[in-house]
Amino acid sequence: MTEPAALVFEERRLSPPRLDALADGLAATLTKRGVIPGQRVAVMASNRPEFVAVLLAIWRLGGTAVLISPAWKHDEVDHALAITGPAHAVGDHPVLGRLMPMLHLDEPITPGEPISGSPQPRADAVLAFSSGTTGLPKAVRHTHAALQEAVGHWRAALQLTGRDRIQVATPPSHILGLLNILTALRTGARMRLHPRFDIDRMLQTIEEDRITVEMAVAPIALAIASHPRLETYDLSSLRFIMWGATPVSPSVAETVTRRTGIGWVPAYGTTELPVIACNPLQGARLDSVGRPVPGVDVRVVSLETGQPVGPGEVGEIQ
Repeated sequence: MTEPAALVFEERRLSPPRLDALADGLAATLTKRGVIPGQRVAVMASNRPEFVAVLLAIWRLGGTAVLISPAWKHDEVDHALAITGPAHAVGDHPVLGRLMPMLHLDEPITPGEPISGSPQPRADAVLAFSSGTTGLPKAVRHTHAALQEAVGHWRAALQLTGRDRIQVATPPSHILGLLNILTALRTGARMRLHPRFDIDRMLQTIEEDRITVEMAVAPIALAIASHPRLETYDLSSLRFIMWGATPVSPSVAETVTRRTGIGWVPAYGTTELPVIACNPLQGARLDSVGRPVPGVDVRVVSLETGQPVGPGEVGEIQ
């Protein structure tokens, strides 16, 4: 009997045991290359099964993954390496390979024997990078406990279960892409990874794979709303479209709903705190990111005084 797929990529389908075996094989390779507990490993890769496997491998060895965007140029990558100091590198991007010795993810992976043990909750899991709106990107540290908490928030807010199917087209180095991958692994939801954003391929995947939750950012939302043949795709499997990471105008969301009948669930998070607020799945508002998820406290303070403001007043989130 064929095992159900945990991860789908192009024509490849990986069951949970197969993904685990790949992770163990990569862990064995990384061990031979000298990776030891406590070390940082730079990872610069596109959306692909090997990204997921190498992330699990690094964690099984007690290491920390430094997530570098595959869209970055030489200077940005050089800056990221300088401030994080990884001892090893893994990826599929030539920029990283030119800056330090790199294990290329296109090399064959021999499935390995299971590795015992699990990372400590307070140990660093990843260093992810902020958008760098006031300069070069800044590294943000997440422990295993912090990621586990974020996954729990996301799973509960979106009511994700093992019956769900999602697709990930955002970079895995971005906190939203990473969060969706980890949540799918935790819940047992099936995920399809896309190597790049292609709106026709995404819409076709919703129809063919019966995707249940679409994770959208502004470029994806705009592409859906403006697609000339949107009505020709069967999107009836979608429970809703989540939007986060970047603002989506209500008019764009309303256009999609008018053309497809699919509603939206706005949510809000940051690189530092991946899940801050989310709308209820029923009765979501397009003009609000929702309420803070359980376990997260939010206050709005005055830009001038730094003191909390009252209802209806303008301020910044703290």
